[in-house]
Amino acid sequence: MSARTAEQTEQVTKAVHEAIDLLTPRLRALVGNTGADFTHCLTALAPLASPEVGDLCTRAVQVRNRAAHQAPLFLRDLEPLARVAEEFGMPDLSRLIFSQRPKPTVETPKLTVNIIHKQQQPVIQQHTAADPSAVHELRAEPGAGWEEFKQRGNEHFSHGRFTEAMELYTWAIAKDHKQAVLYSNRALCAIRLKQFQYAREDAEEAIALDSKRTKYYALLAEALLGLEKFDEAEEACGAGLEVSPKDAALQLLQRNAHASAENLIYSGQPVPHAAEYMKCLLKPAGLVADMPQPLPPDKVRSLLEAQRLCNEATGLLQTDPRKAMDLYEQAAQSGYAFGMYCLAKGICDGVGNWTRDFYRADEILRRAAAQDPFLNVNGQLISNWGVPAAMGSIGVSFRDGRGVDTDNVQAADWFLKAADLGSPEAMNNIGNCLLHGTGVPKNEAAARTWFRKAADAGLAEPKLNLGFMLLNGQGGPADRQAAVALFSDAAVQGNPEAVQVLHDLKLRGDKRAAATFVGVSAKDAEAMYLQGSTILAGDPKHNDKREGVALLRAAADLGHVAAQRAAAQALLDSHEDPALGFEYTRKAAEAGDREAKNQLGLLYAYGVGCKRDTGVPSPGVRPTSRTSLQH
Repeated sequence: MSARTAEQTEQVTKAVHEAIDLLTPRLRALVGNTGADFTHCLTALAPLASPEVGDLCTRAVQVRNRAAHQAPLFLRDLEPLARVAEEFGMPDLSRLIFSQRPKPTVETPKLTVNIIHKQQQPVIQQHTAADPSAVHELRAEPGAGWEEFKQRGNEHFSHGRFTEAMELYTWAIAKDHKQAVLYSNRALCAIRLKQFQYAREDAEEAIALDSKRTKYYALLAEALLGLEKFDEAEEACGAGLEVSPKDAALQLLQRNAHASAENLIYSGQPVPHAAEYMKCLLKPAGLVADMPQPLPPDKVRSLLEAQRLCNEATGLLQTDPRKAMDLYEQAAQSGYAFGMYCLAKGICDGVGNWTRDFYRADEILRRAAAQDPFLNVNGQLISNWGVPAAMGSIGVSFRDGRGVDTDNVQAADWFLKAADLGSPEAMNNIGNCLLHGTGVPKNEAAARTWFRKAADAGLAEPKLNLGFMLLNGQGGPADRQAAVALFSDAAVQGNPEAVQVLHDLKLRGDKRAAATFVGVSAKDAEAMYLQGSTILAGDPKHNDKREGVALLRAAADLGHVAAQRAAAQALLDSHEDPALGFEYTRKAAEAGDREAKNQLGLLYAYGVGCKRDTGVPSPGVRPTSRTSLQH
């Protein structure tokens, strides 16, 4: 890299970071969350916008991730940031972001070209450089149009200078981002440089601007083939062939994509269920797949021992998490996929004081996910459950940016693989992706199907999700009775949001929801808290406030922090039992509740329910001594 290129790269990196810093507070104001970071703001805004703007948000988040990981940044990385500002009503900020770009400078030997503007007319001056290290230099004043940048880019492309051409197309796009040909030209540069993700983004942008040019579909297919997304490449060709059914280039690309996809599928990729394994593999005519080789006896014994270690570890997680992690590590070292998954999950969560290391966890998960999803044990085909568990966890990593750059497309892909192998958690996750159009095209009917499968497997969260879809008639006909039944099941399983939904339905007069809520509230802390709060707020059906306080106390005794704070307030306000009110406040404060911490300081200061101690600082105020709370 030359000194000039290195300098420009540094300038672009600085401009990207400054653009993100400028955008973040404005985006926070849009989402109404002053603590949200750049990624969470755009993640919240994307579903509310058009699909095109949603894709733009995804690209902006990817730029942020590359910047955070100190990956190389290019001029084009400022585009999605500036366009996000424009799309969300911040044209002034969009112009400011673009104004921070370094001057367009491209390098080739021994020629200097300056575009200079005099009296509104461009004049091109050309001369041979005396200095052997001289470079092409193109400086555009405000009057230069996108056509001029495009022409110079074409010249560089024709001489194989793809990086320089890409930079000039980027400047042309800055002048007019509605010209599809600029994106297609830049996509072709990216393909030549094997920057396939960039090529995909530009090809998709070109198609969005002009869906009648088959060349753009071919570029998209080439980019997807480079990313090894063979099914999507085949679909891109199919979309292009709808425009021009006899396009020979697209027909050839489609055959290549189809052949590549089948080679991937029939070399041991996941299939829905073990019982259908051979049938799925043998479905296409002329393709034959062998049953997995039987595990030798020593491998079977190792497998059984690893299972025993994992079972023992799971039983120790609450009492001796460190030993549990050691046992998971032993099981993982034997090559047992479920042991690898458990170990990686523990590393992510910092179980047993293990240092959180998302990168190490990701490496372990990928080794587990690479195993055969089925095992032949004494002629019987059984599921290797650690494989779908690991796949689903990799999907979570891509969704949450845990050790990898956030990538909703990759997340959905991993969720689908794991769901096809029978993972209920992955079924719920891919359902959410389909419901919101995150990483995959929005499809409410498909989302409803996956939620149903996950709910049938017994998970509470998909029951809640499916219940909302049935209640609102999403992805199919509405069914209020079935929705309430699902909410009830999820509430009985302890899902706090389901309890809240039942409580809301009860207040609206739903008798079945009310009956279920009464049953749940007899043993569920969240339900007790909601019911108690409703009574104290003035529920006309309950005139005895003592019943509300009793419910709050019952929930507080079960460790419900909000109930501890609410019960304390009720006891202190009524002067019924200030000492108990103080005790509940202390417990909530120790659990990290900020309001309770502030209240605790006041109780100490005034001696309410406790011995007065003015030396105890109120939380949130920097202490001037090392005085600690005495109870």
